[in-house]
Amino acid sequence: MIIGIDFDNTIACHDESFRKIAIEQRLATPKGKKTKQVVKDYFLGKENGNLEWTKAQGKIYGENLSFAKLFAGFSSFVEKANSLGHKLIVISHRTQFPAWGNEIDLHKAALEWLLVKGLLSPNSIPLENCFFETSLEKKIECIKRESCSIFIDDLEFVLEHSEFPANTQKVLFGKAHATLPFLLSWDKAEELLNNAQIESSRPIAPPRRTLPINQHLECLSKLLQKAGKSKPTTIQQIKRGGNNCVYKIETGNELFFGKVYHRDAVDSRDRLGQEVAFTKYLQSIGINDSPALIAEDQACGVASFEWIEGANFETDSTLTKEFWKQCFCFLKKIQSGKKMVEGQNLPNASESAFSFRAHFALLQNRRDYWHFHNKTIPEEIRFFVMTNLDQEYKSVAKKLISHPDFSKELEPYEKIISPSDFGLHNAKIGKNGKLVFFDFEYAGWDDPAKTIADFFAQPQFPVPYEELDNLLSTFSEFFSEMTMEKLRARLPLVSRVTRLKWCYIALNDFHPVSRERRKLSGKKLNSAEQTLNLMNKFITPTPLVMNLL
Repeated sequence: MIIGIDFDNTIACHDESFRKIAIEQRLATPKGKKTKQVVKDYFLGKENGNLEWTKAQGKIYGENLSFAKLFAGFSSFVEKANSLGHKLIVISHRTQFPAWGNEIDLHKAALEWLLVKGLLSPNSIPLENCFFETSLEKKIECIKRESCSIFIDDLEFVLEHSEFPANTQKVLFGKAHATLPFLLSWDKAEELLNNAQIESSRPIAPPRRTLPINQHLECLSKLLQKAGKSKPTTIQQIKRGGNNCVYKIETGNELFFGKVYHRDAVDSRDRLGQEVAFTKYLQSIGINDSPALIAEDQACGVASFEWIEGANFETDSTLTKEFWKQCFCFLKKIQSGKKMVEGQNLPNASESAFSFRAHFALLQNRRDYWHFHNKTIPEEIRFFVMTNLDQEYKSVAKKLISHPDFSKELEPYEKIISPSDFGLHNAKIGKNGKLVFFDFEYAGWDDPAKTIADFFAQPQFPVPYEELDNLLSTFSEFFSEMTMEKLRARLPLVSRVTRLKWCYIALNDFHPVSRERRKLSGKKLNSAEQTLNLMNKFITPTPLVMNLL
């Protein structure tokens, strides 16, 4: 049996650290209430309290982690589980560095704590069985990937997550629950082992891999023939896009667009699934401004679409107001199915964010990666990343964390169906100047403020800022006056987050997984000088931020 276990407040008990804060702040803990909740309520009740609470958590889970105690009975449970041949895995949701406060590697601190407690060893919990993920979503993905038979966690929302694997038994630690199986202490945990069967042959999903390039032509040919099309006579690779390998396919009397999607065990985003779902949605609501889906092969990670004749936008193309108007019109049209079954069943956009907290988590994840791996960045960029860029990051982080609506989620009616990565870089000029839009591998439900901010941040074909009023006017046709008021209030801060995010995206040319995607697509990588110029533009204040403040 494969037993997955959370770390904080499941293995490591932080009660002593929270008690110290309660004593320092002269807080009384009522009977039946946990000290952590008393401390949290105290901080959150203050002005800018979330900033203080975030800093306190970073200190407890980082520099003061040595004060944490091992929950009673856990060592005995580990010993018994290993003696019975079970596999133990630690899967924790911890950011790499604290969201606010001193820069401490929280992953390293947790591993050192496990080592000091005598738990990190080949005969107890091996290092390769310890996973510290930077987001809740990645934690859930890890539970799936490791095929956990049981997962034990102290947080209900982890076990009740919509993507939690159905074949993994949920066990809530430390408290009773009306519907979830629970474990009040590790002293009772041996019952889990006594009732369990060893699952040595439990099937493990094969790792996601990009289809080898020598199989592209054969796979695309079979895909089209299976869809009732003639055997291709020519298949020509097109160097377009930064993530996938695309082809122009001719079958004699028909043309098609073939796409081989990048897949990687480290990058769990399902680009094929997102694009297929969105394309089917467009077809269901009668939108013909995009190529229709012909066929897909989920196993191989390929799809084919109808070919659309037209001219691509080039760096010297004349960009008229009519083009921007067509972009806004497309955004409006795709909202028509929001209340339909097809719209409701669309997945969330890749890296969607429905609160300031979610926006910050995505930004922090990117920043922490490059902060930790800064030695892999060319020297001429590294200084900028560790100084100018990090100063802007900390300024934005403080604004976000201290915002009174930091954790407030958007209501369903405040969300938008977004094509994501939207702009003229993913459009063709068709007949009579009509635009045709494509590349929807990140599309789905999202925050409209993020859709707007991304659209204006797109570096290849910049949108004039005077078009902002026209775009907001378009949104006002399907949003209420109150929703628009909230959107306008949220947009400046979301725009700062988005432009910072694009700085870290610009560094992807130096990221090992992203470099493989670029190789697959045939896209030329930016030089260090080009990347630095791009990042400087992104952190320069823009009218999108200034005009709405």
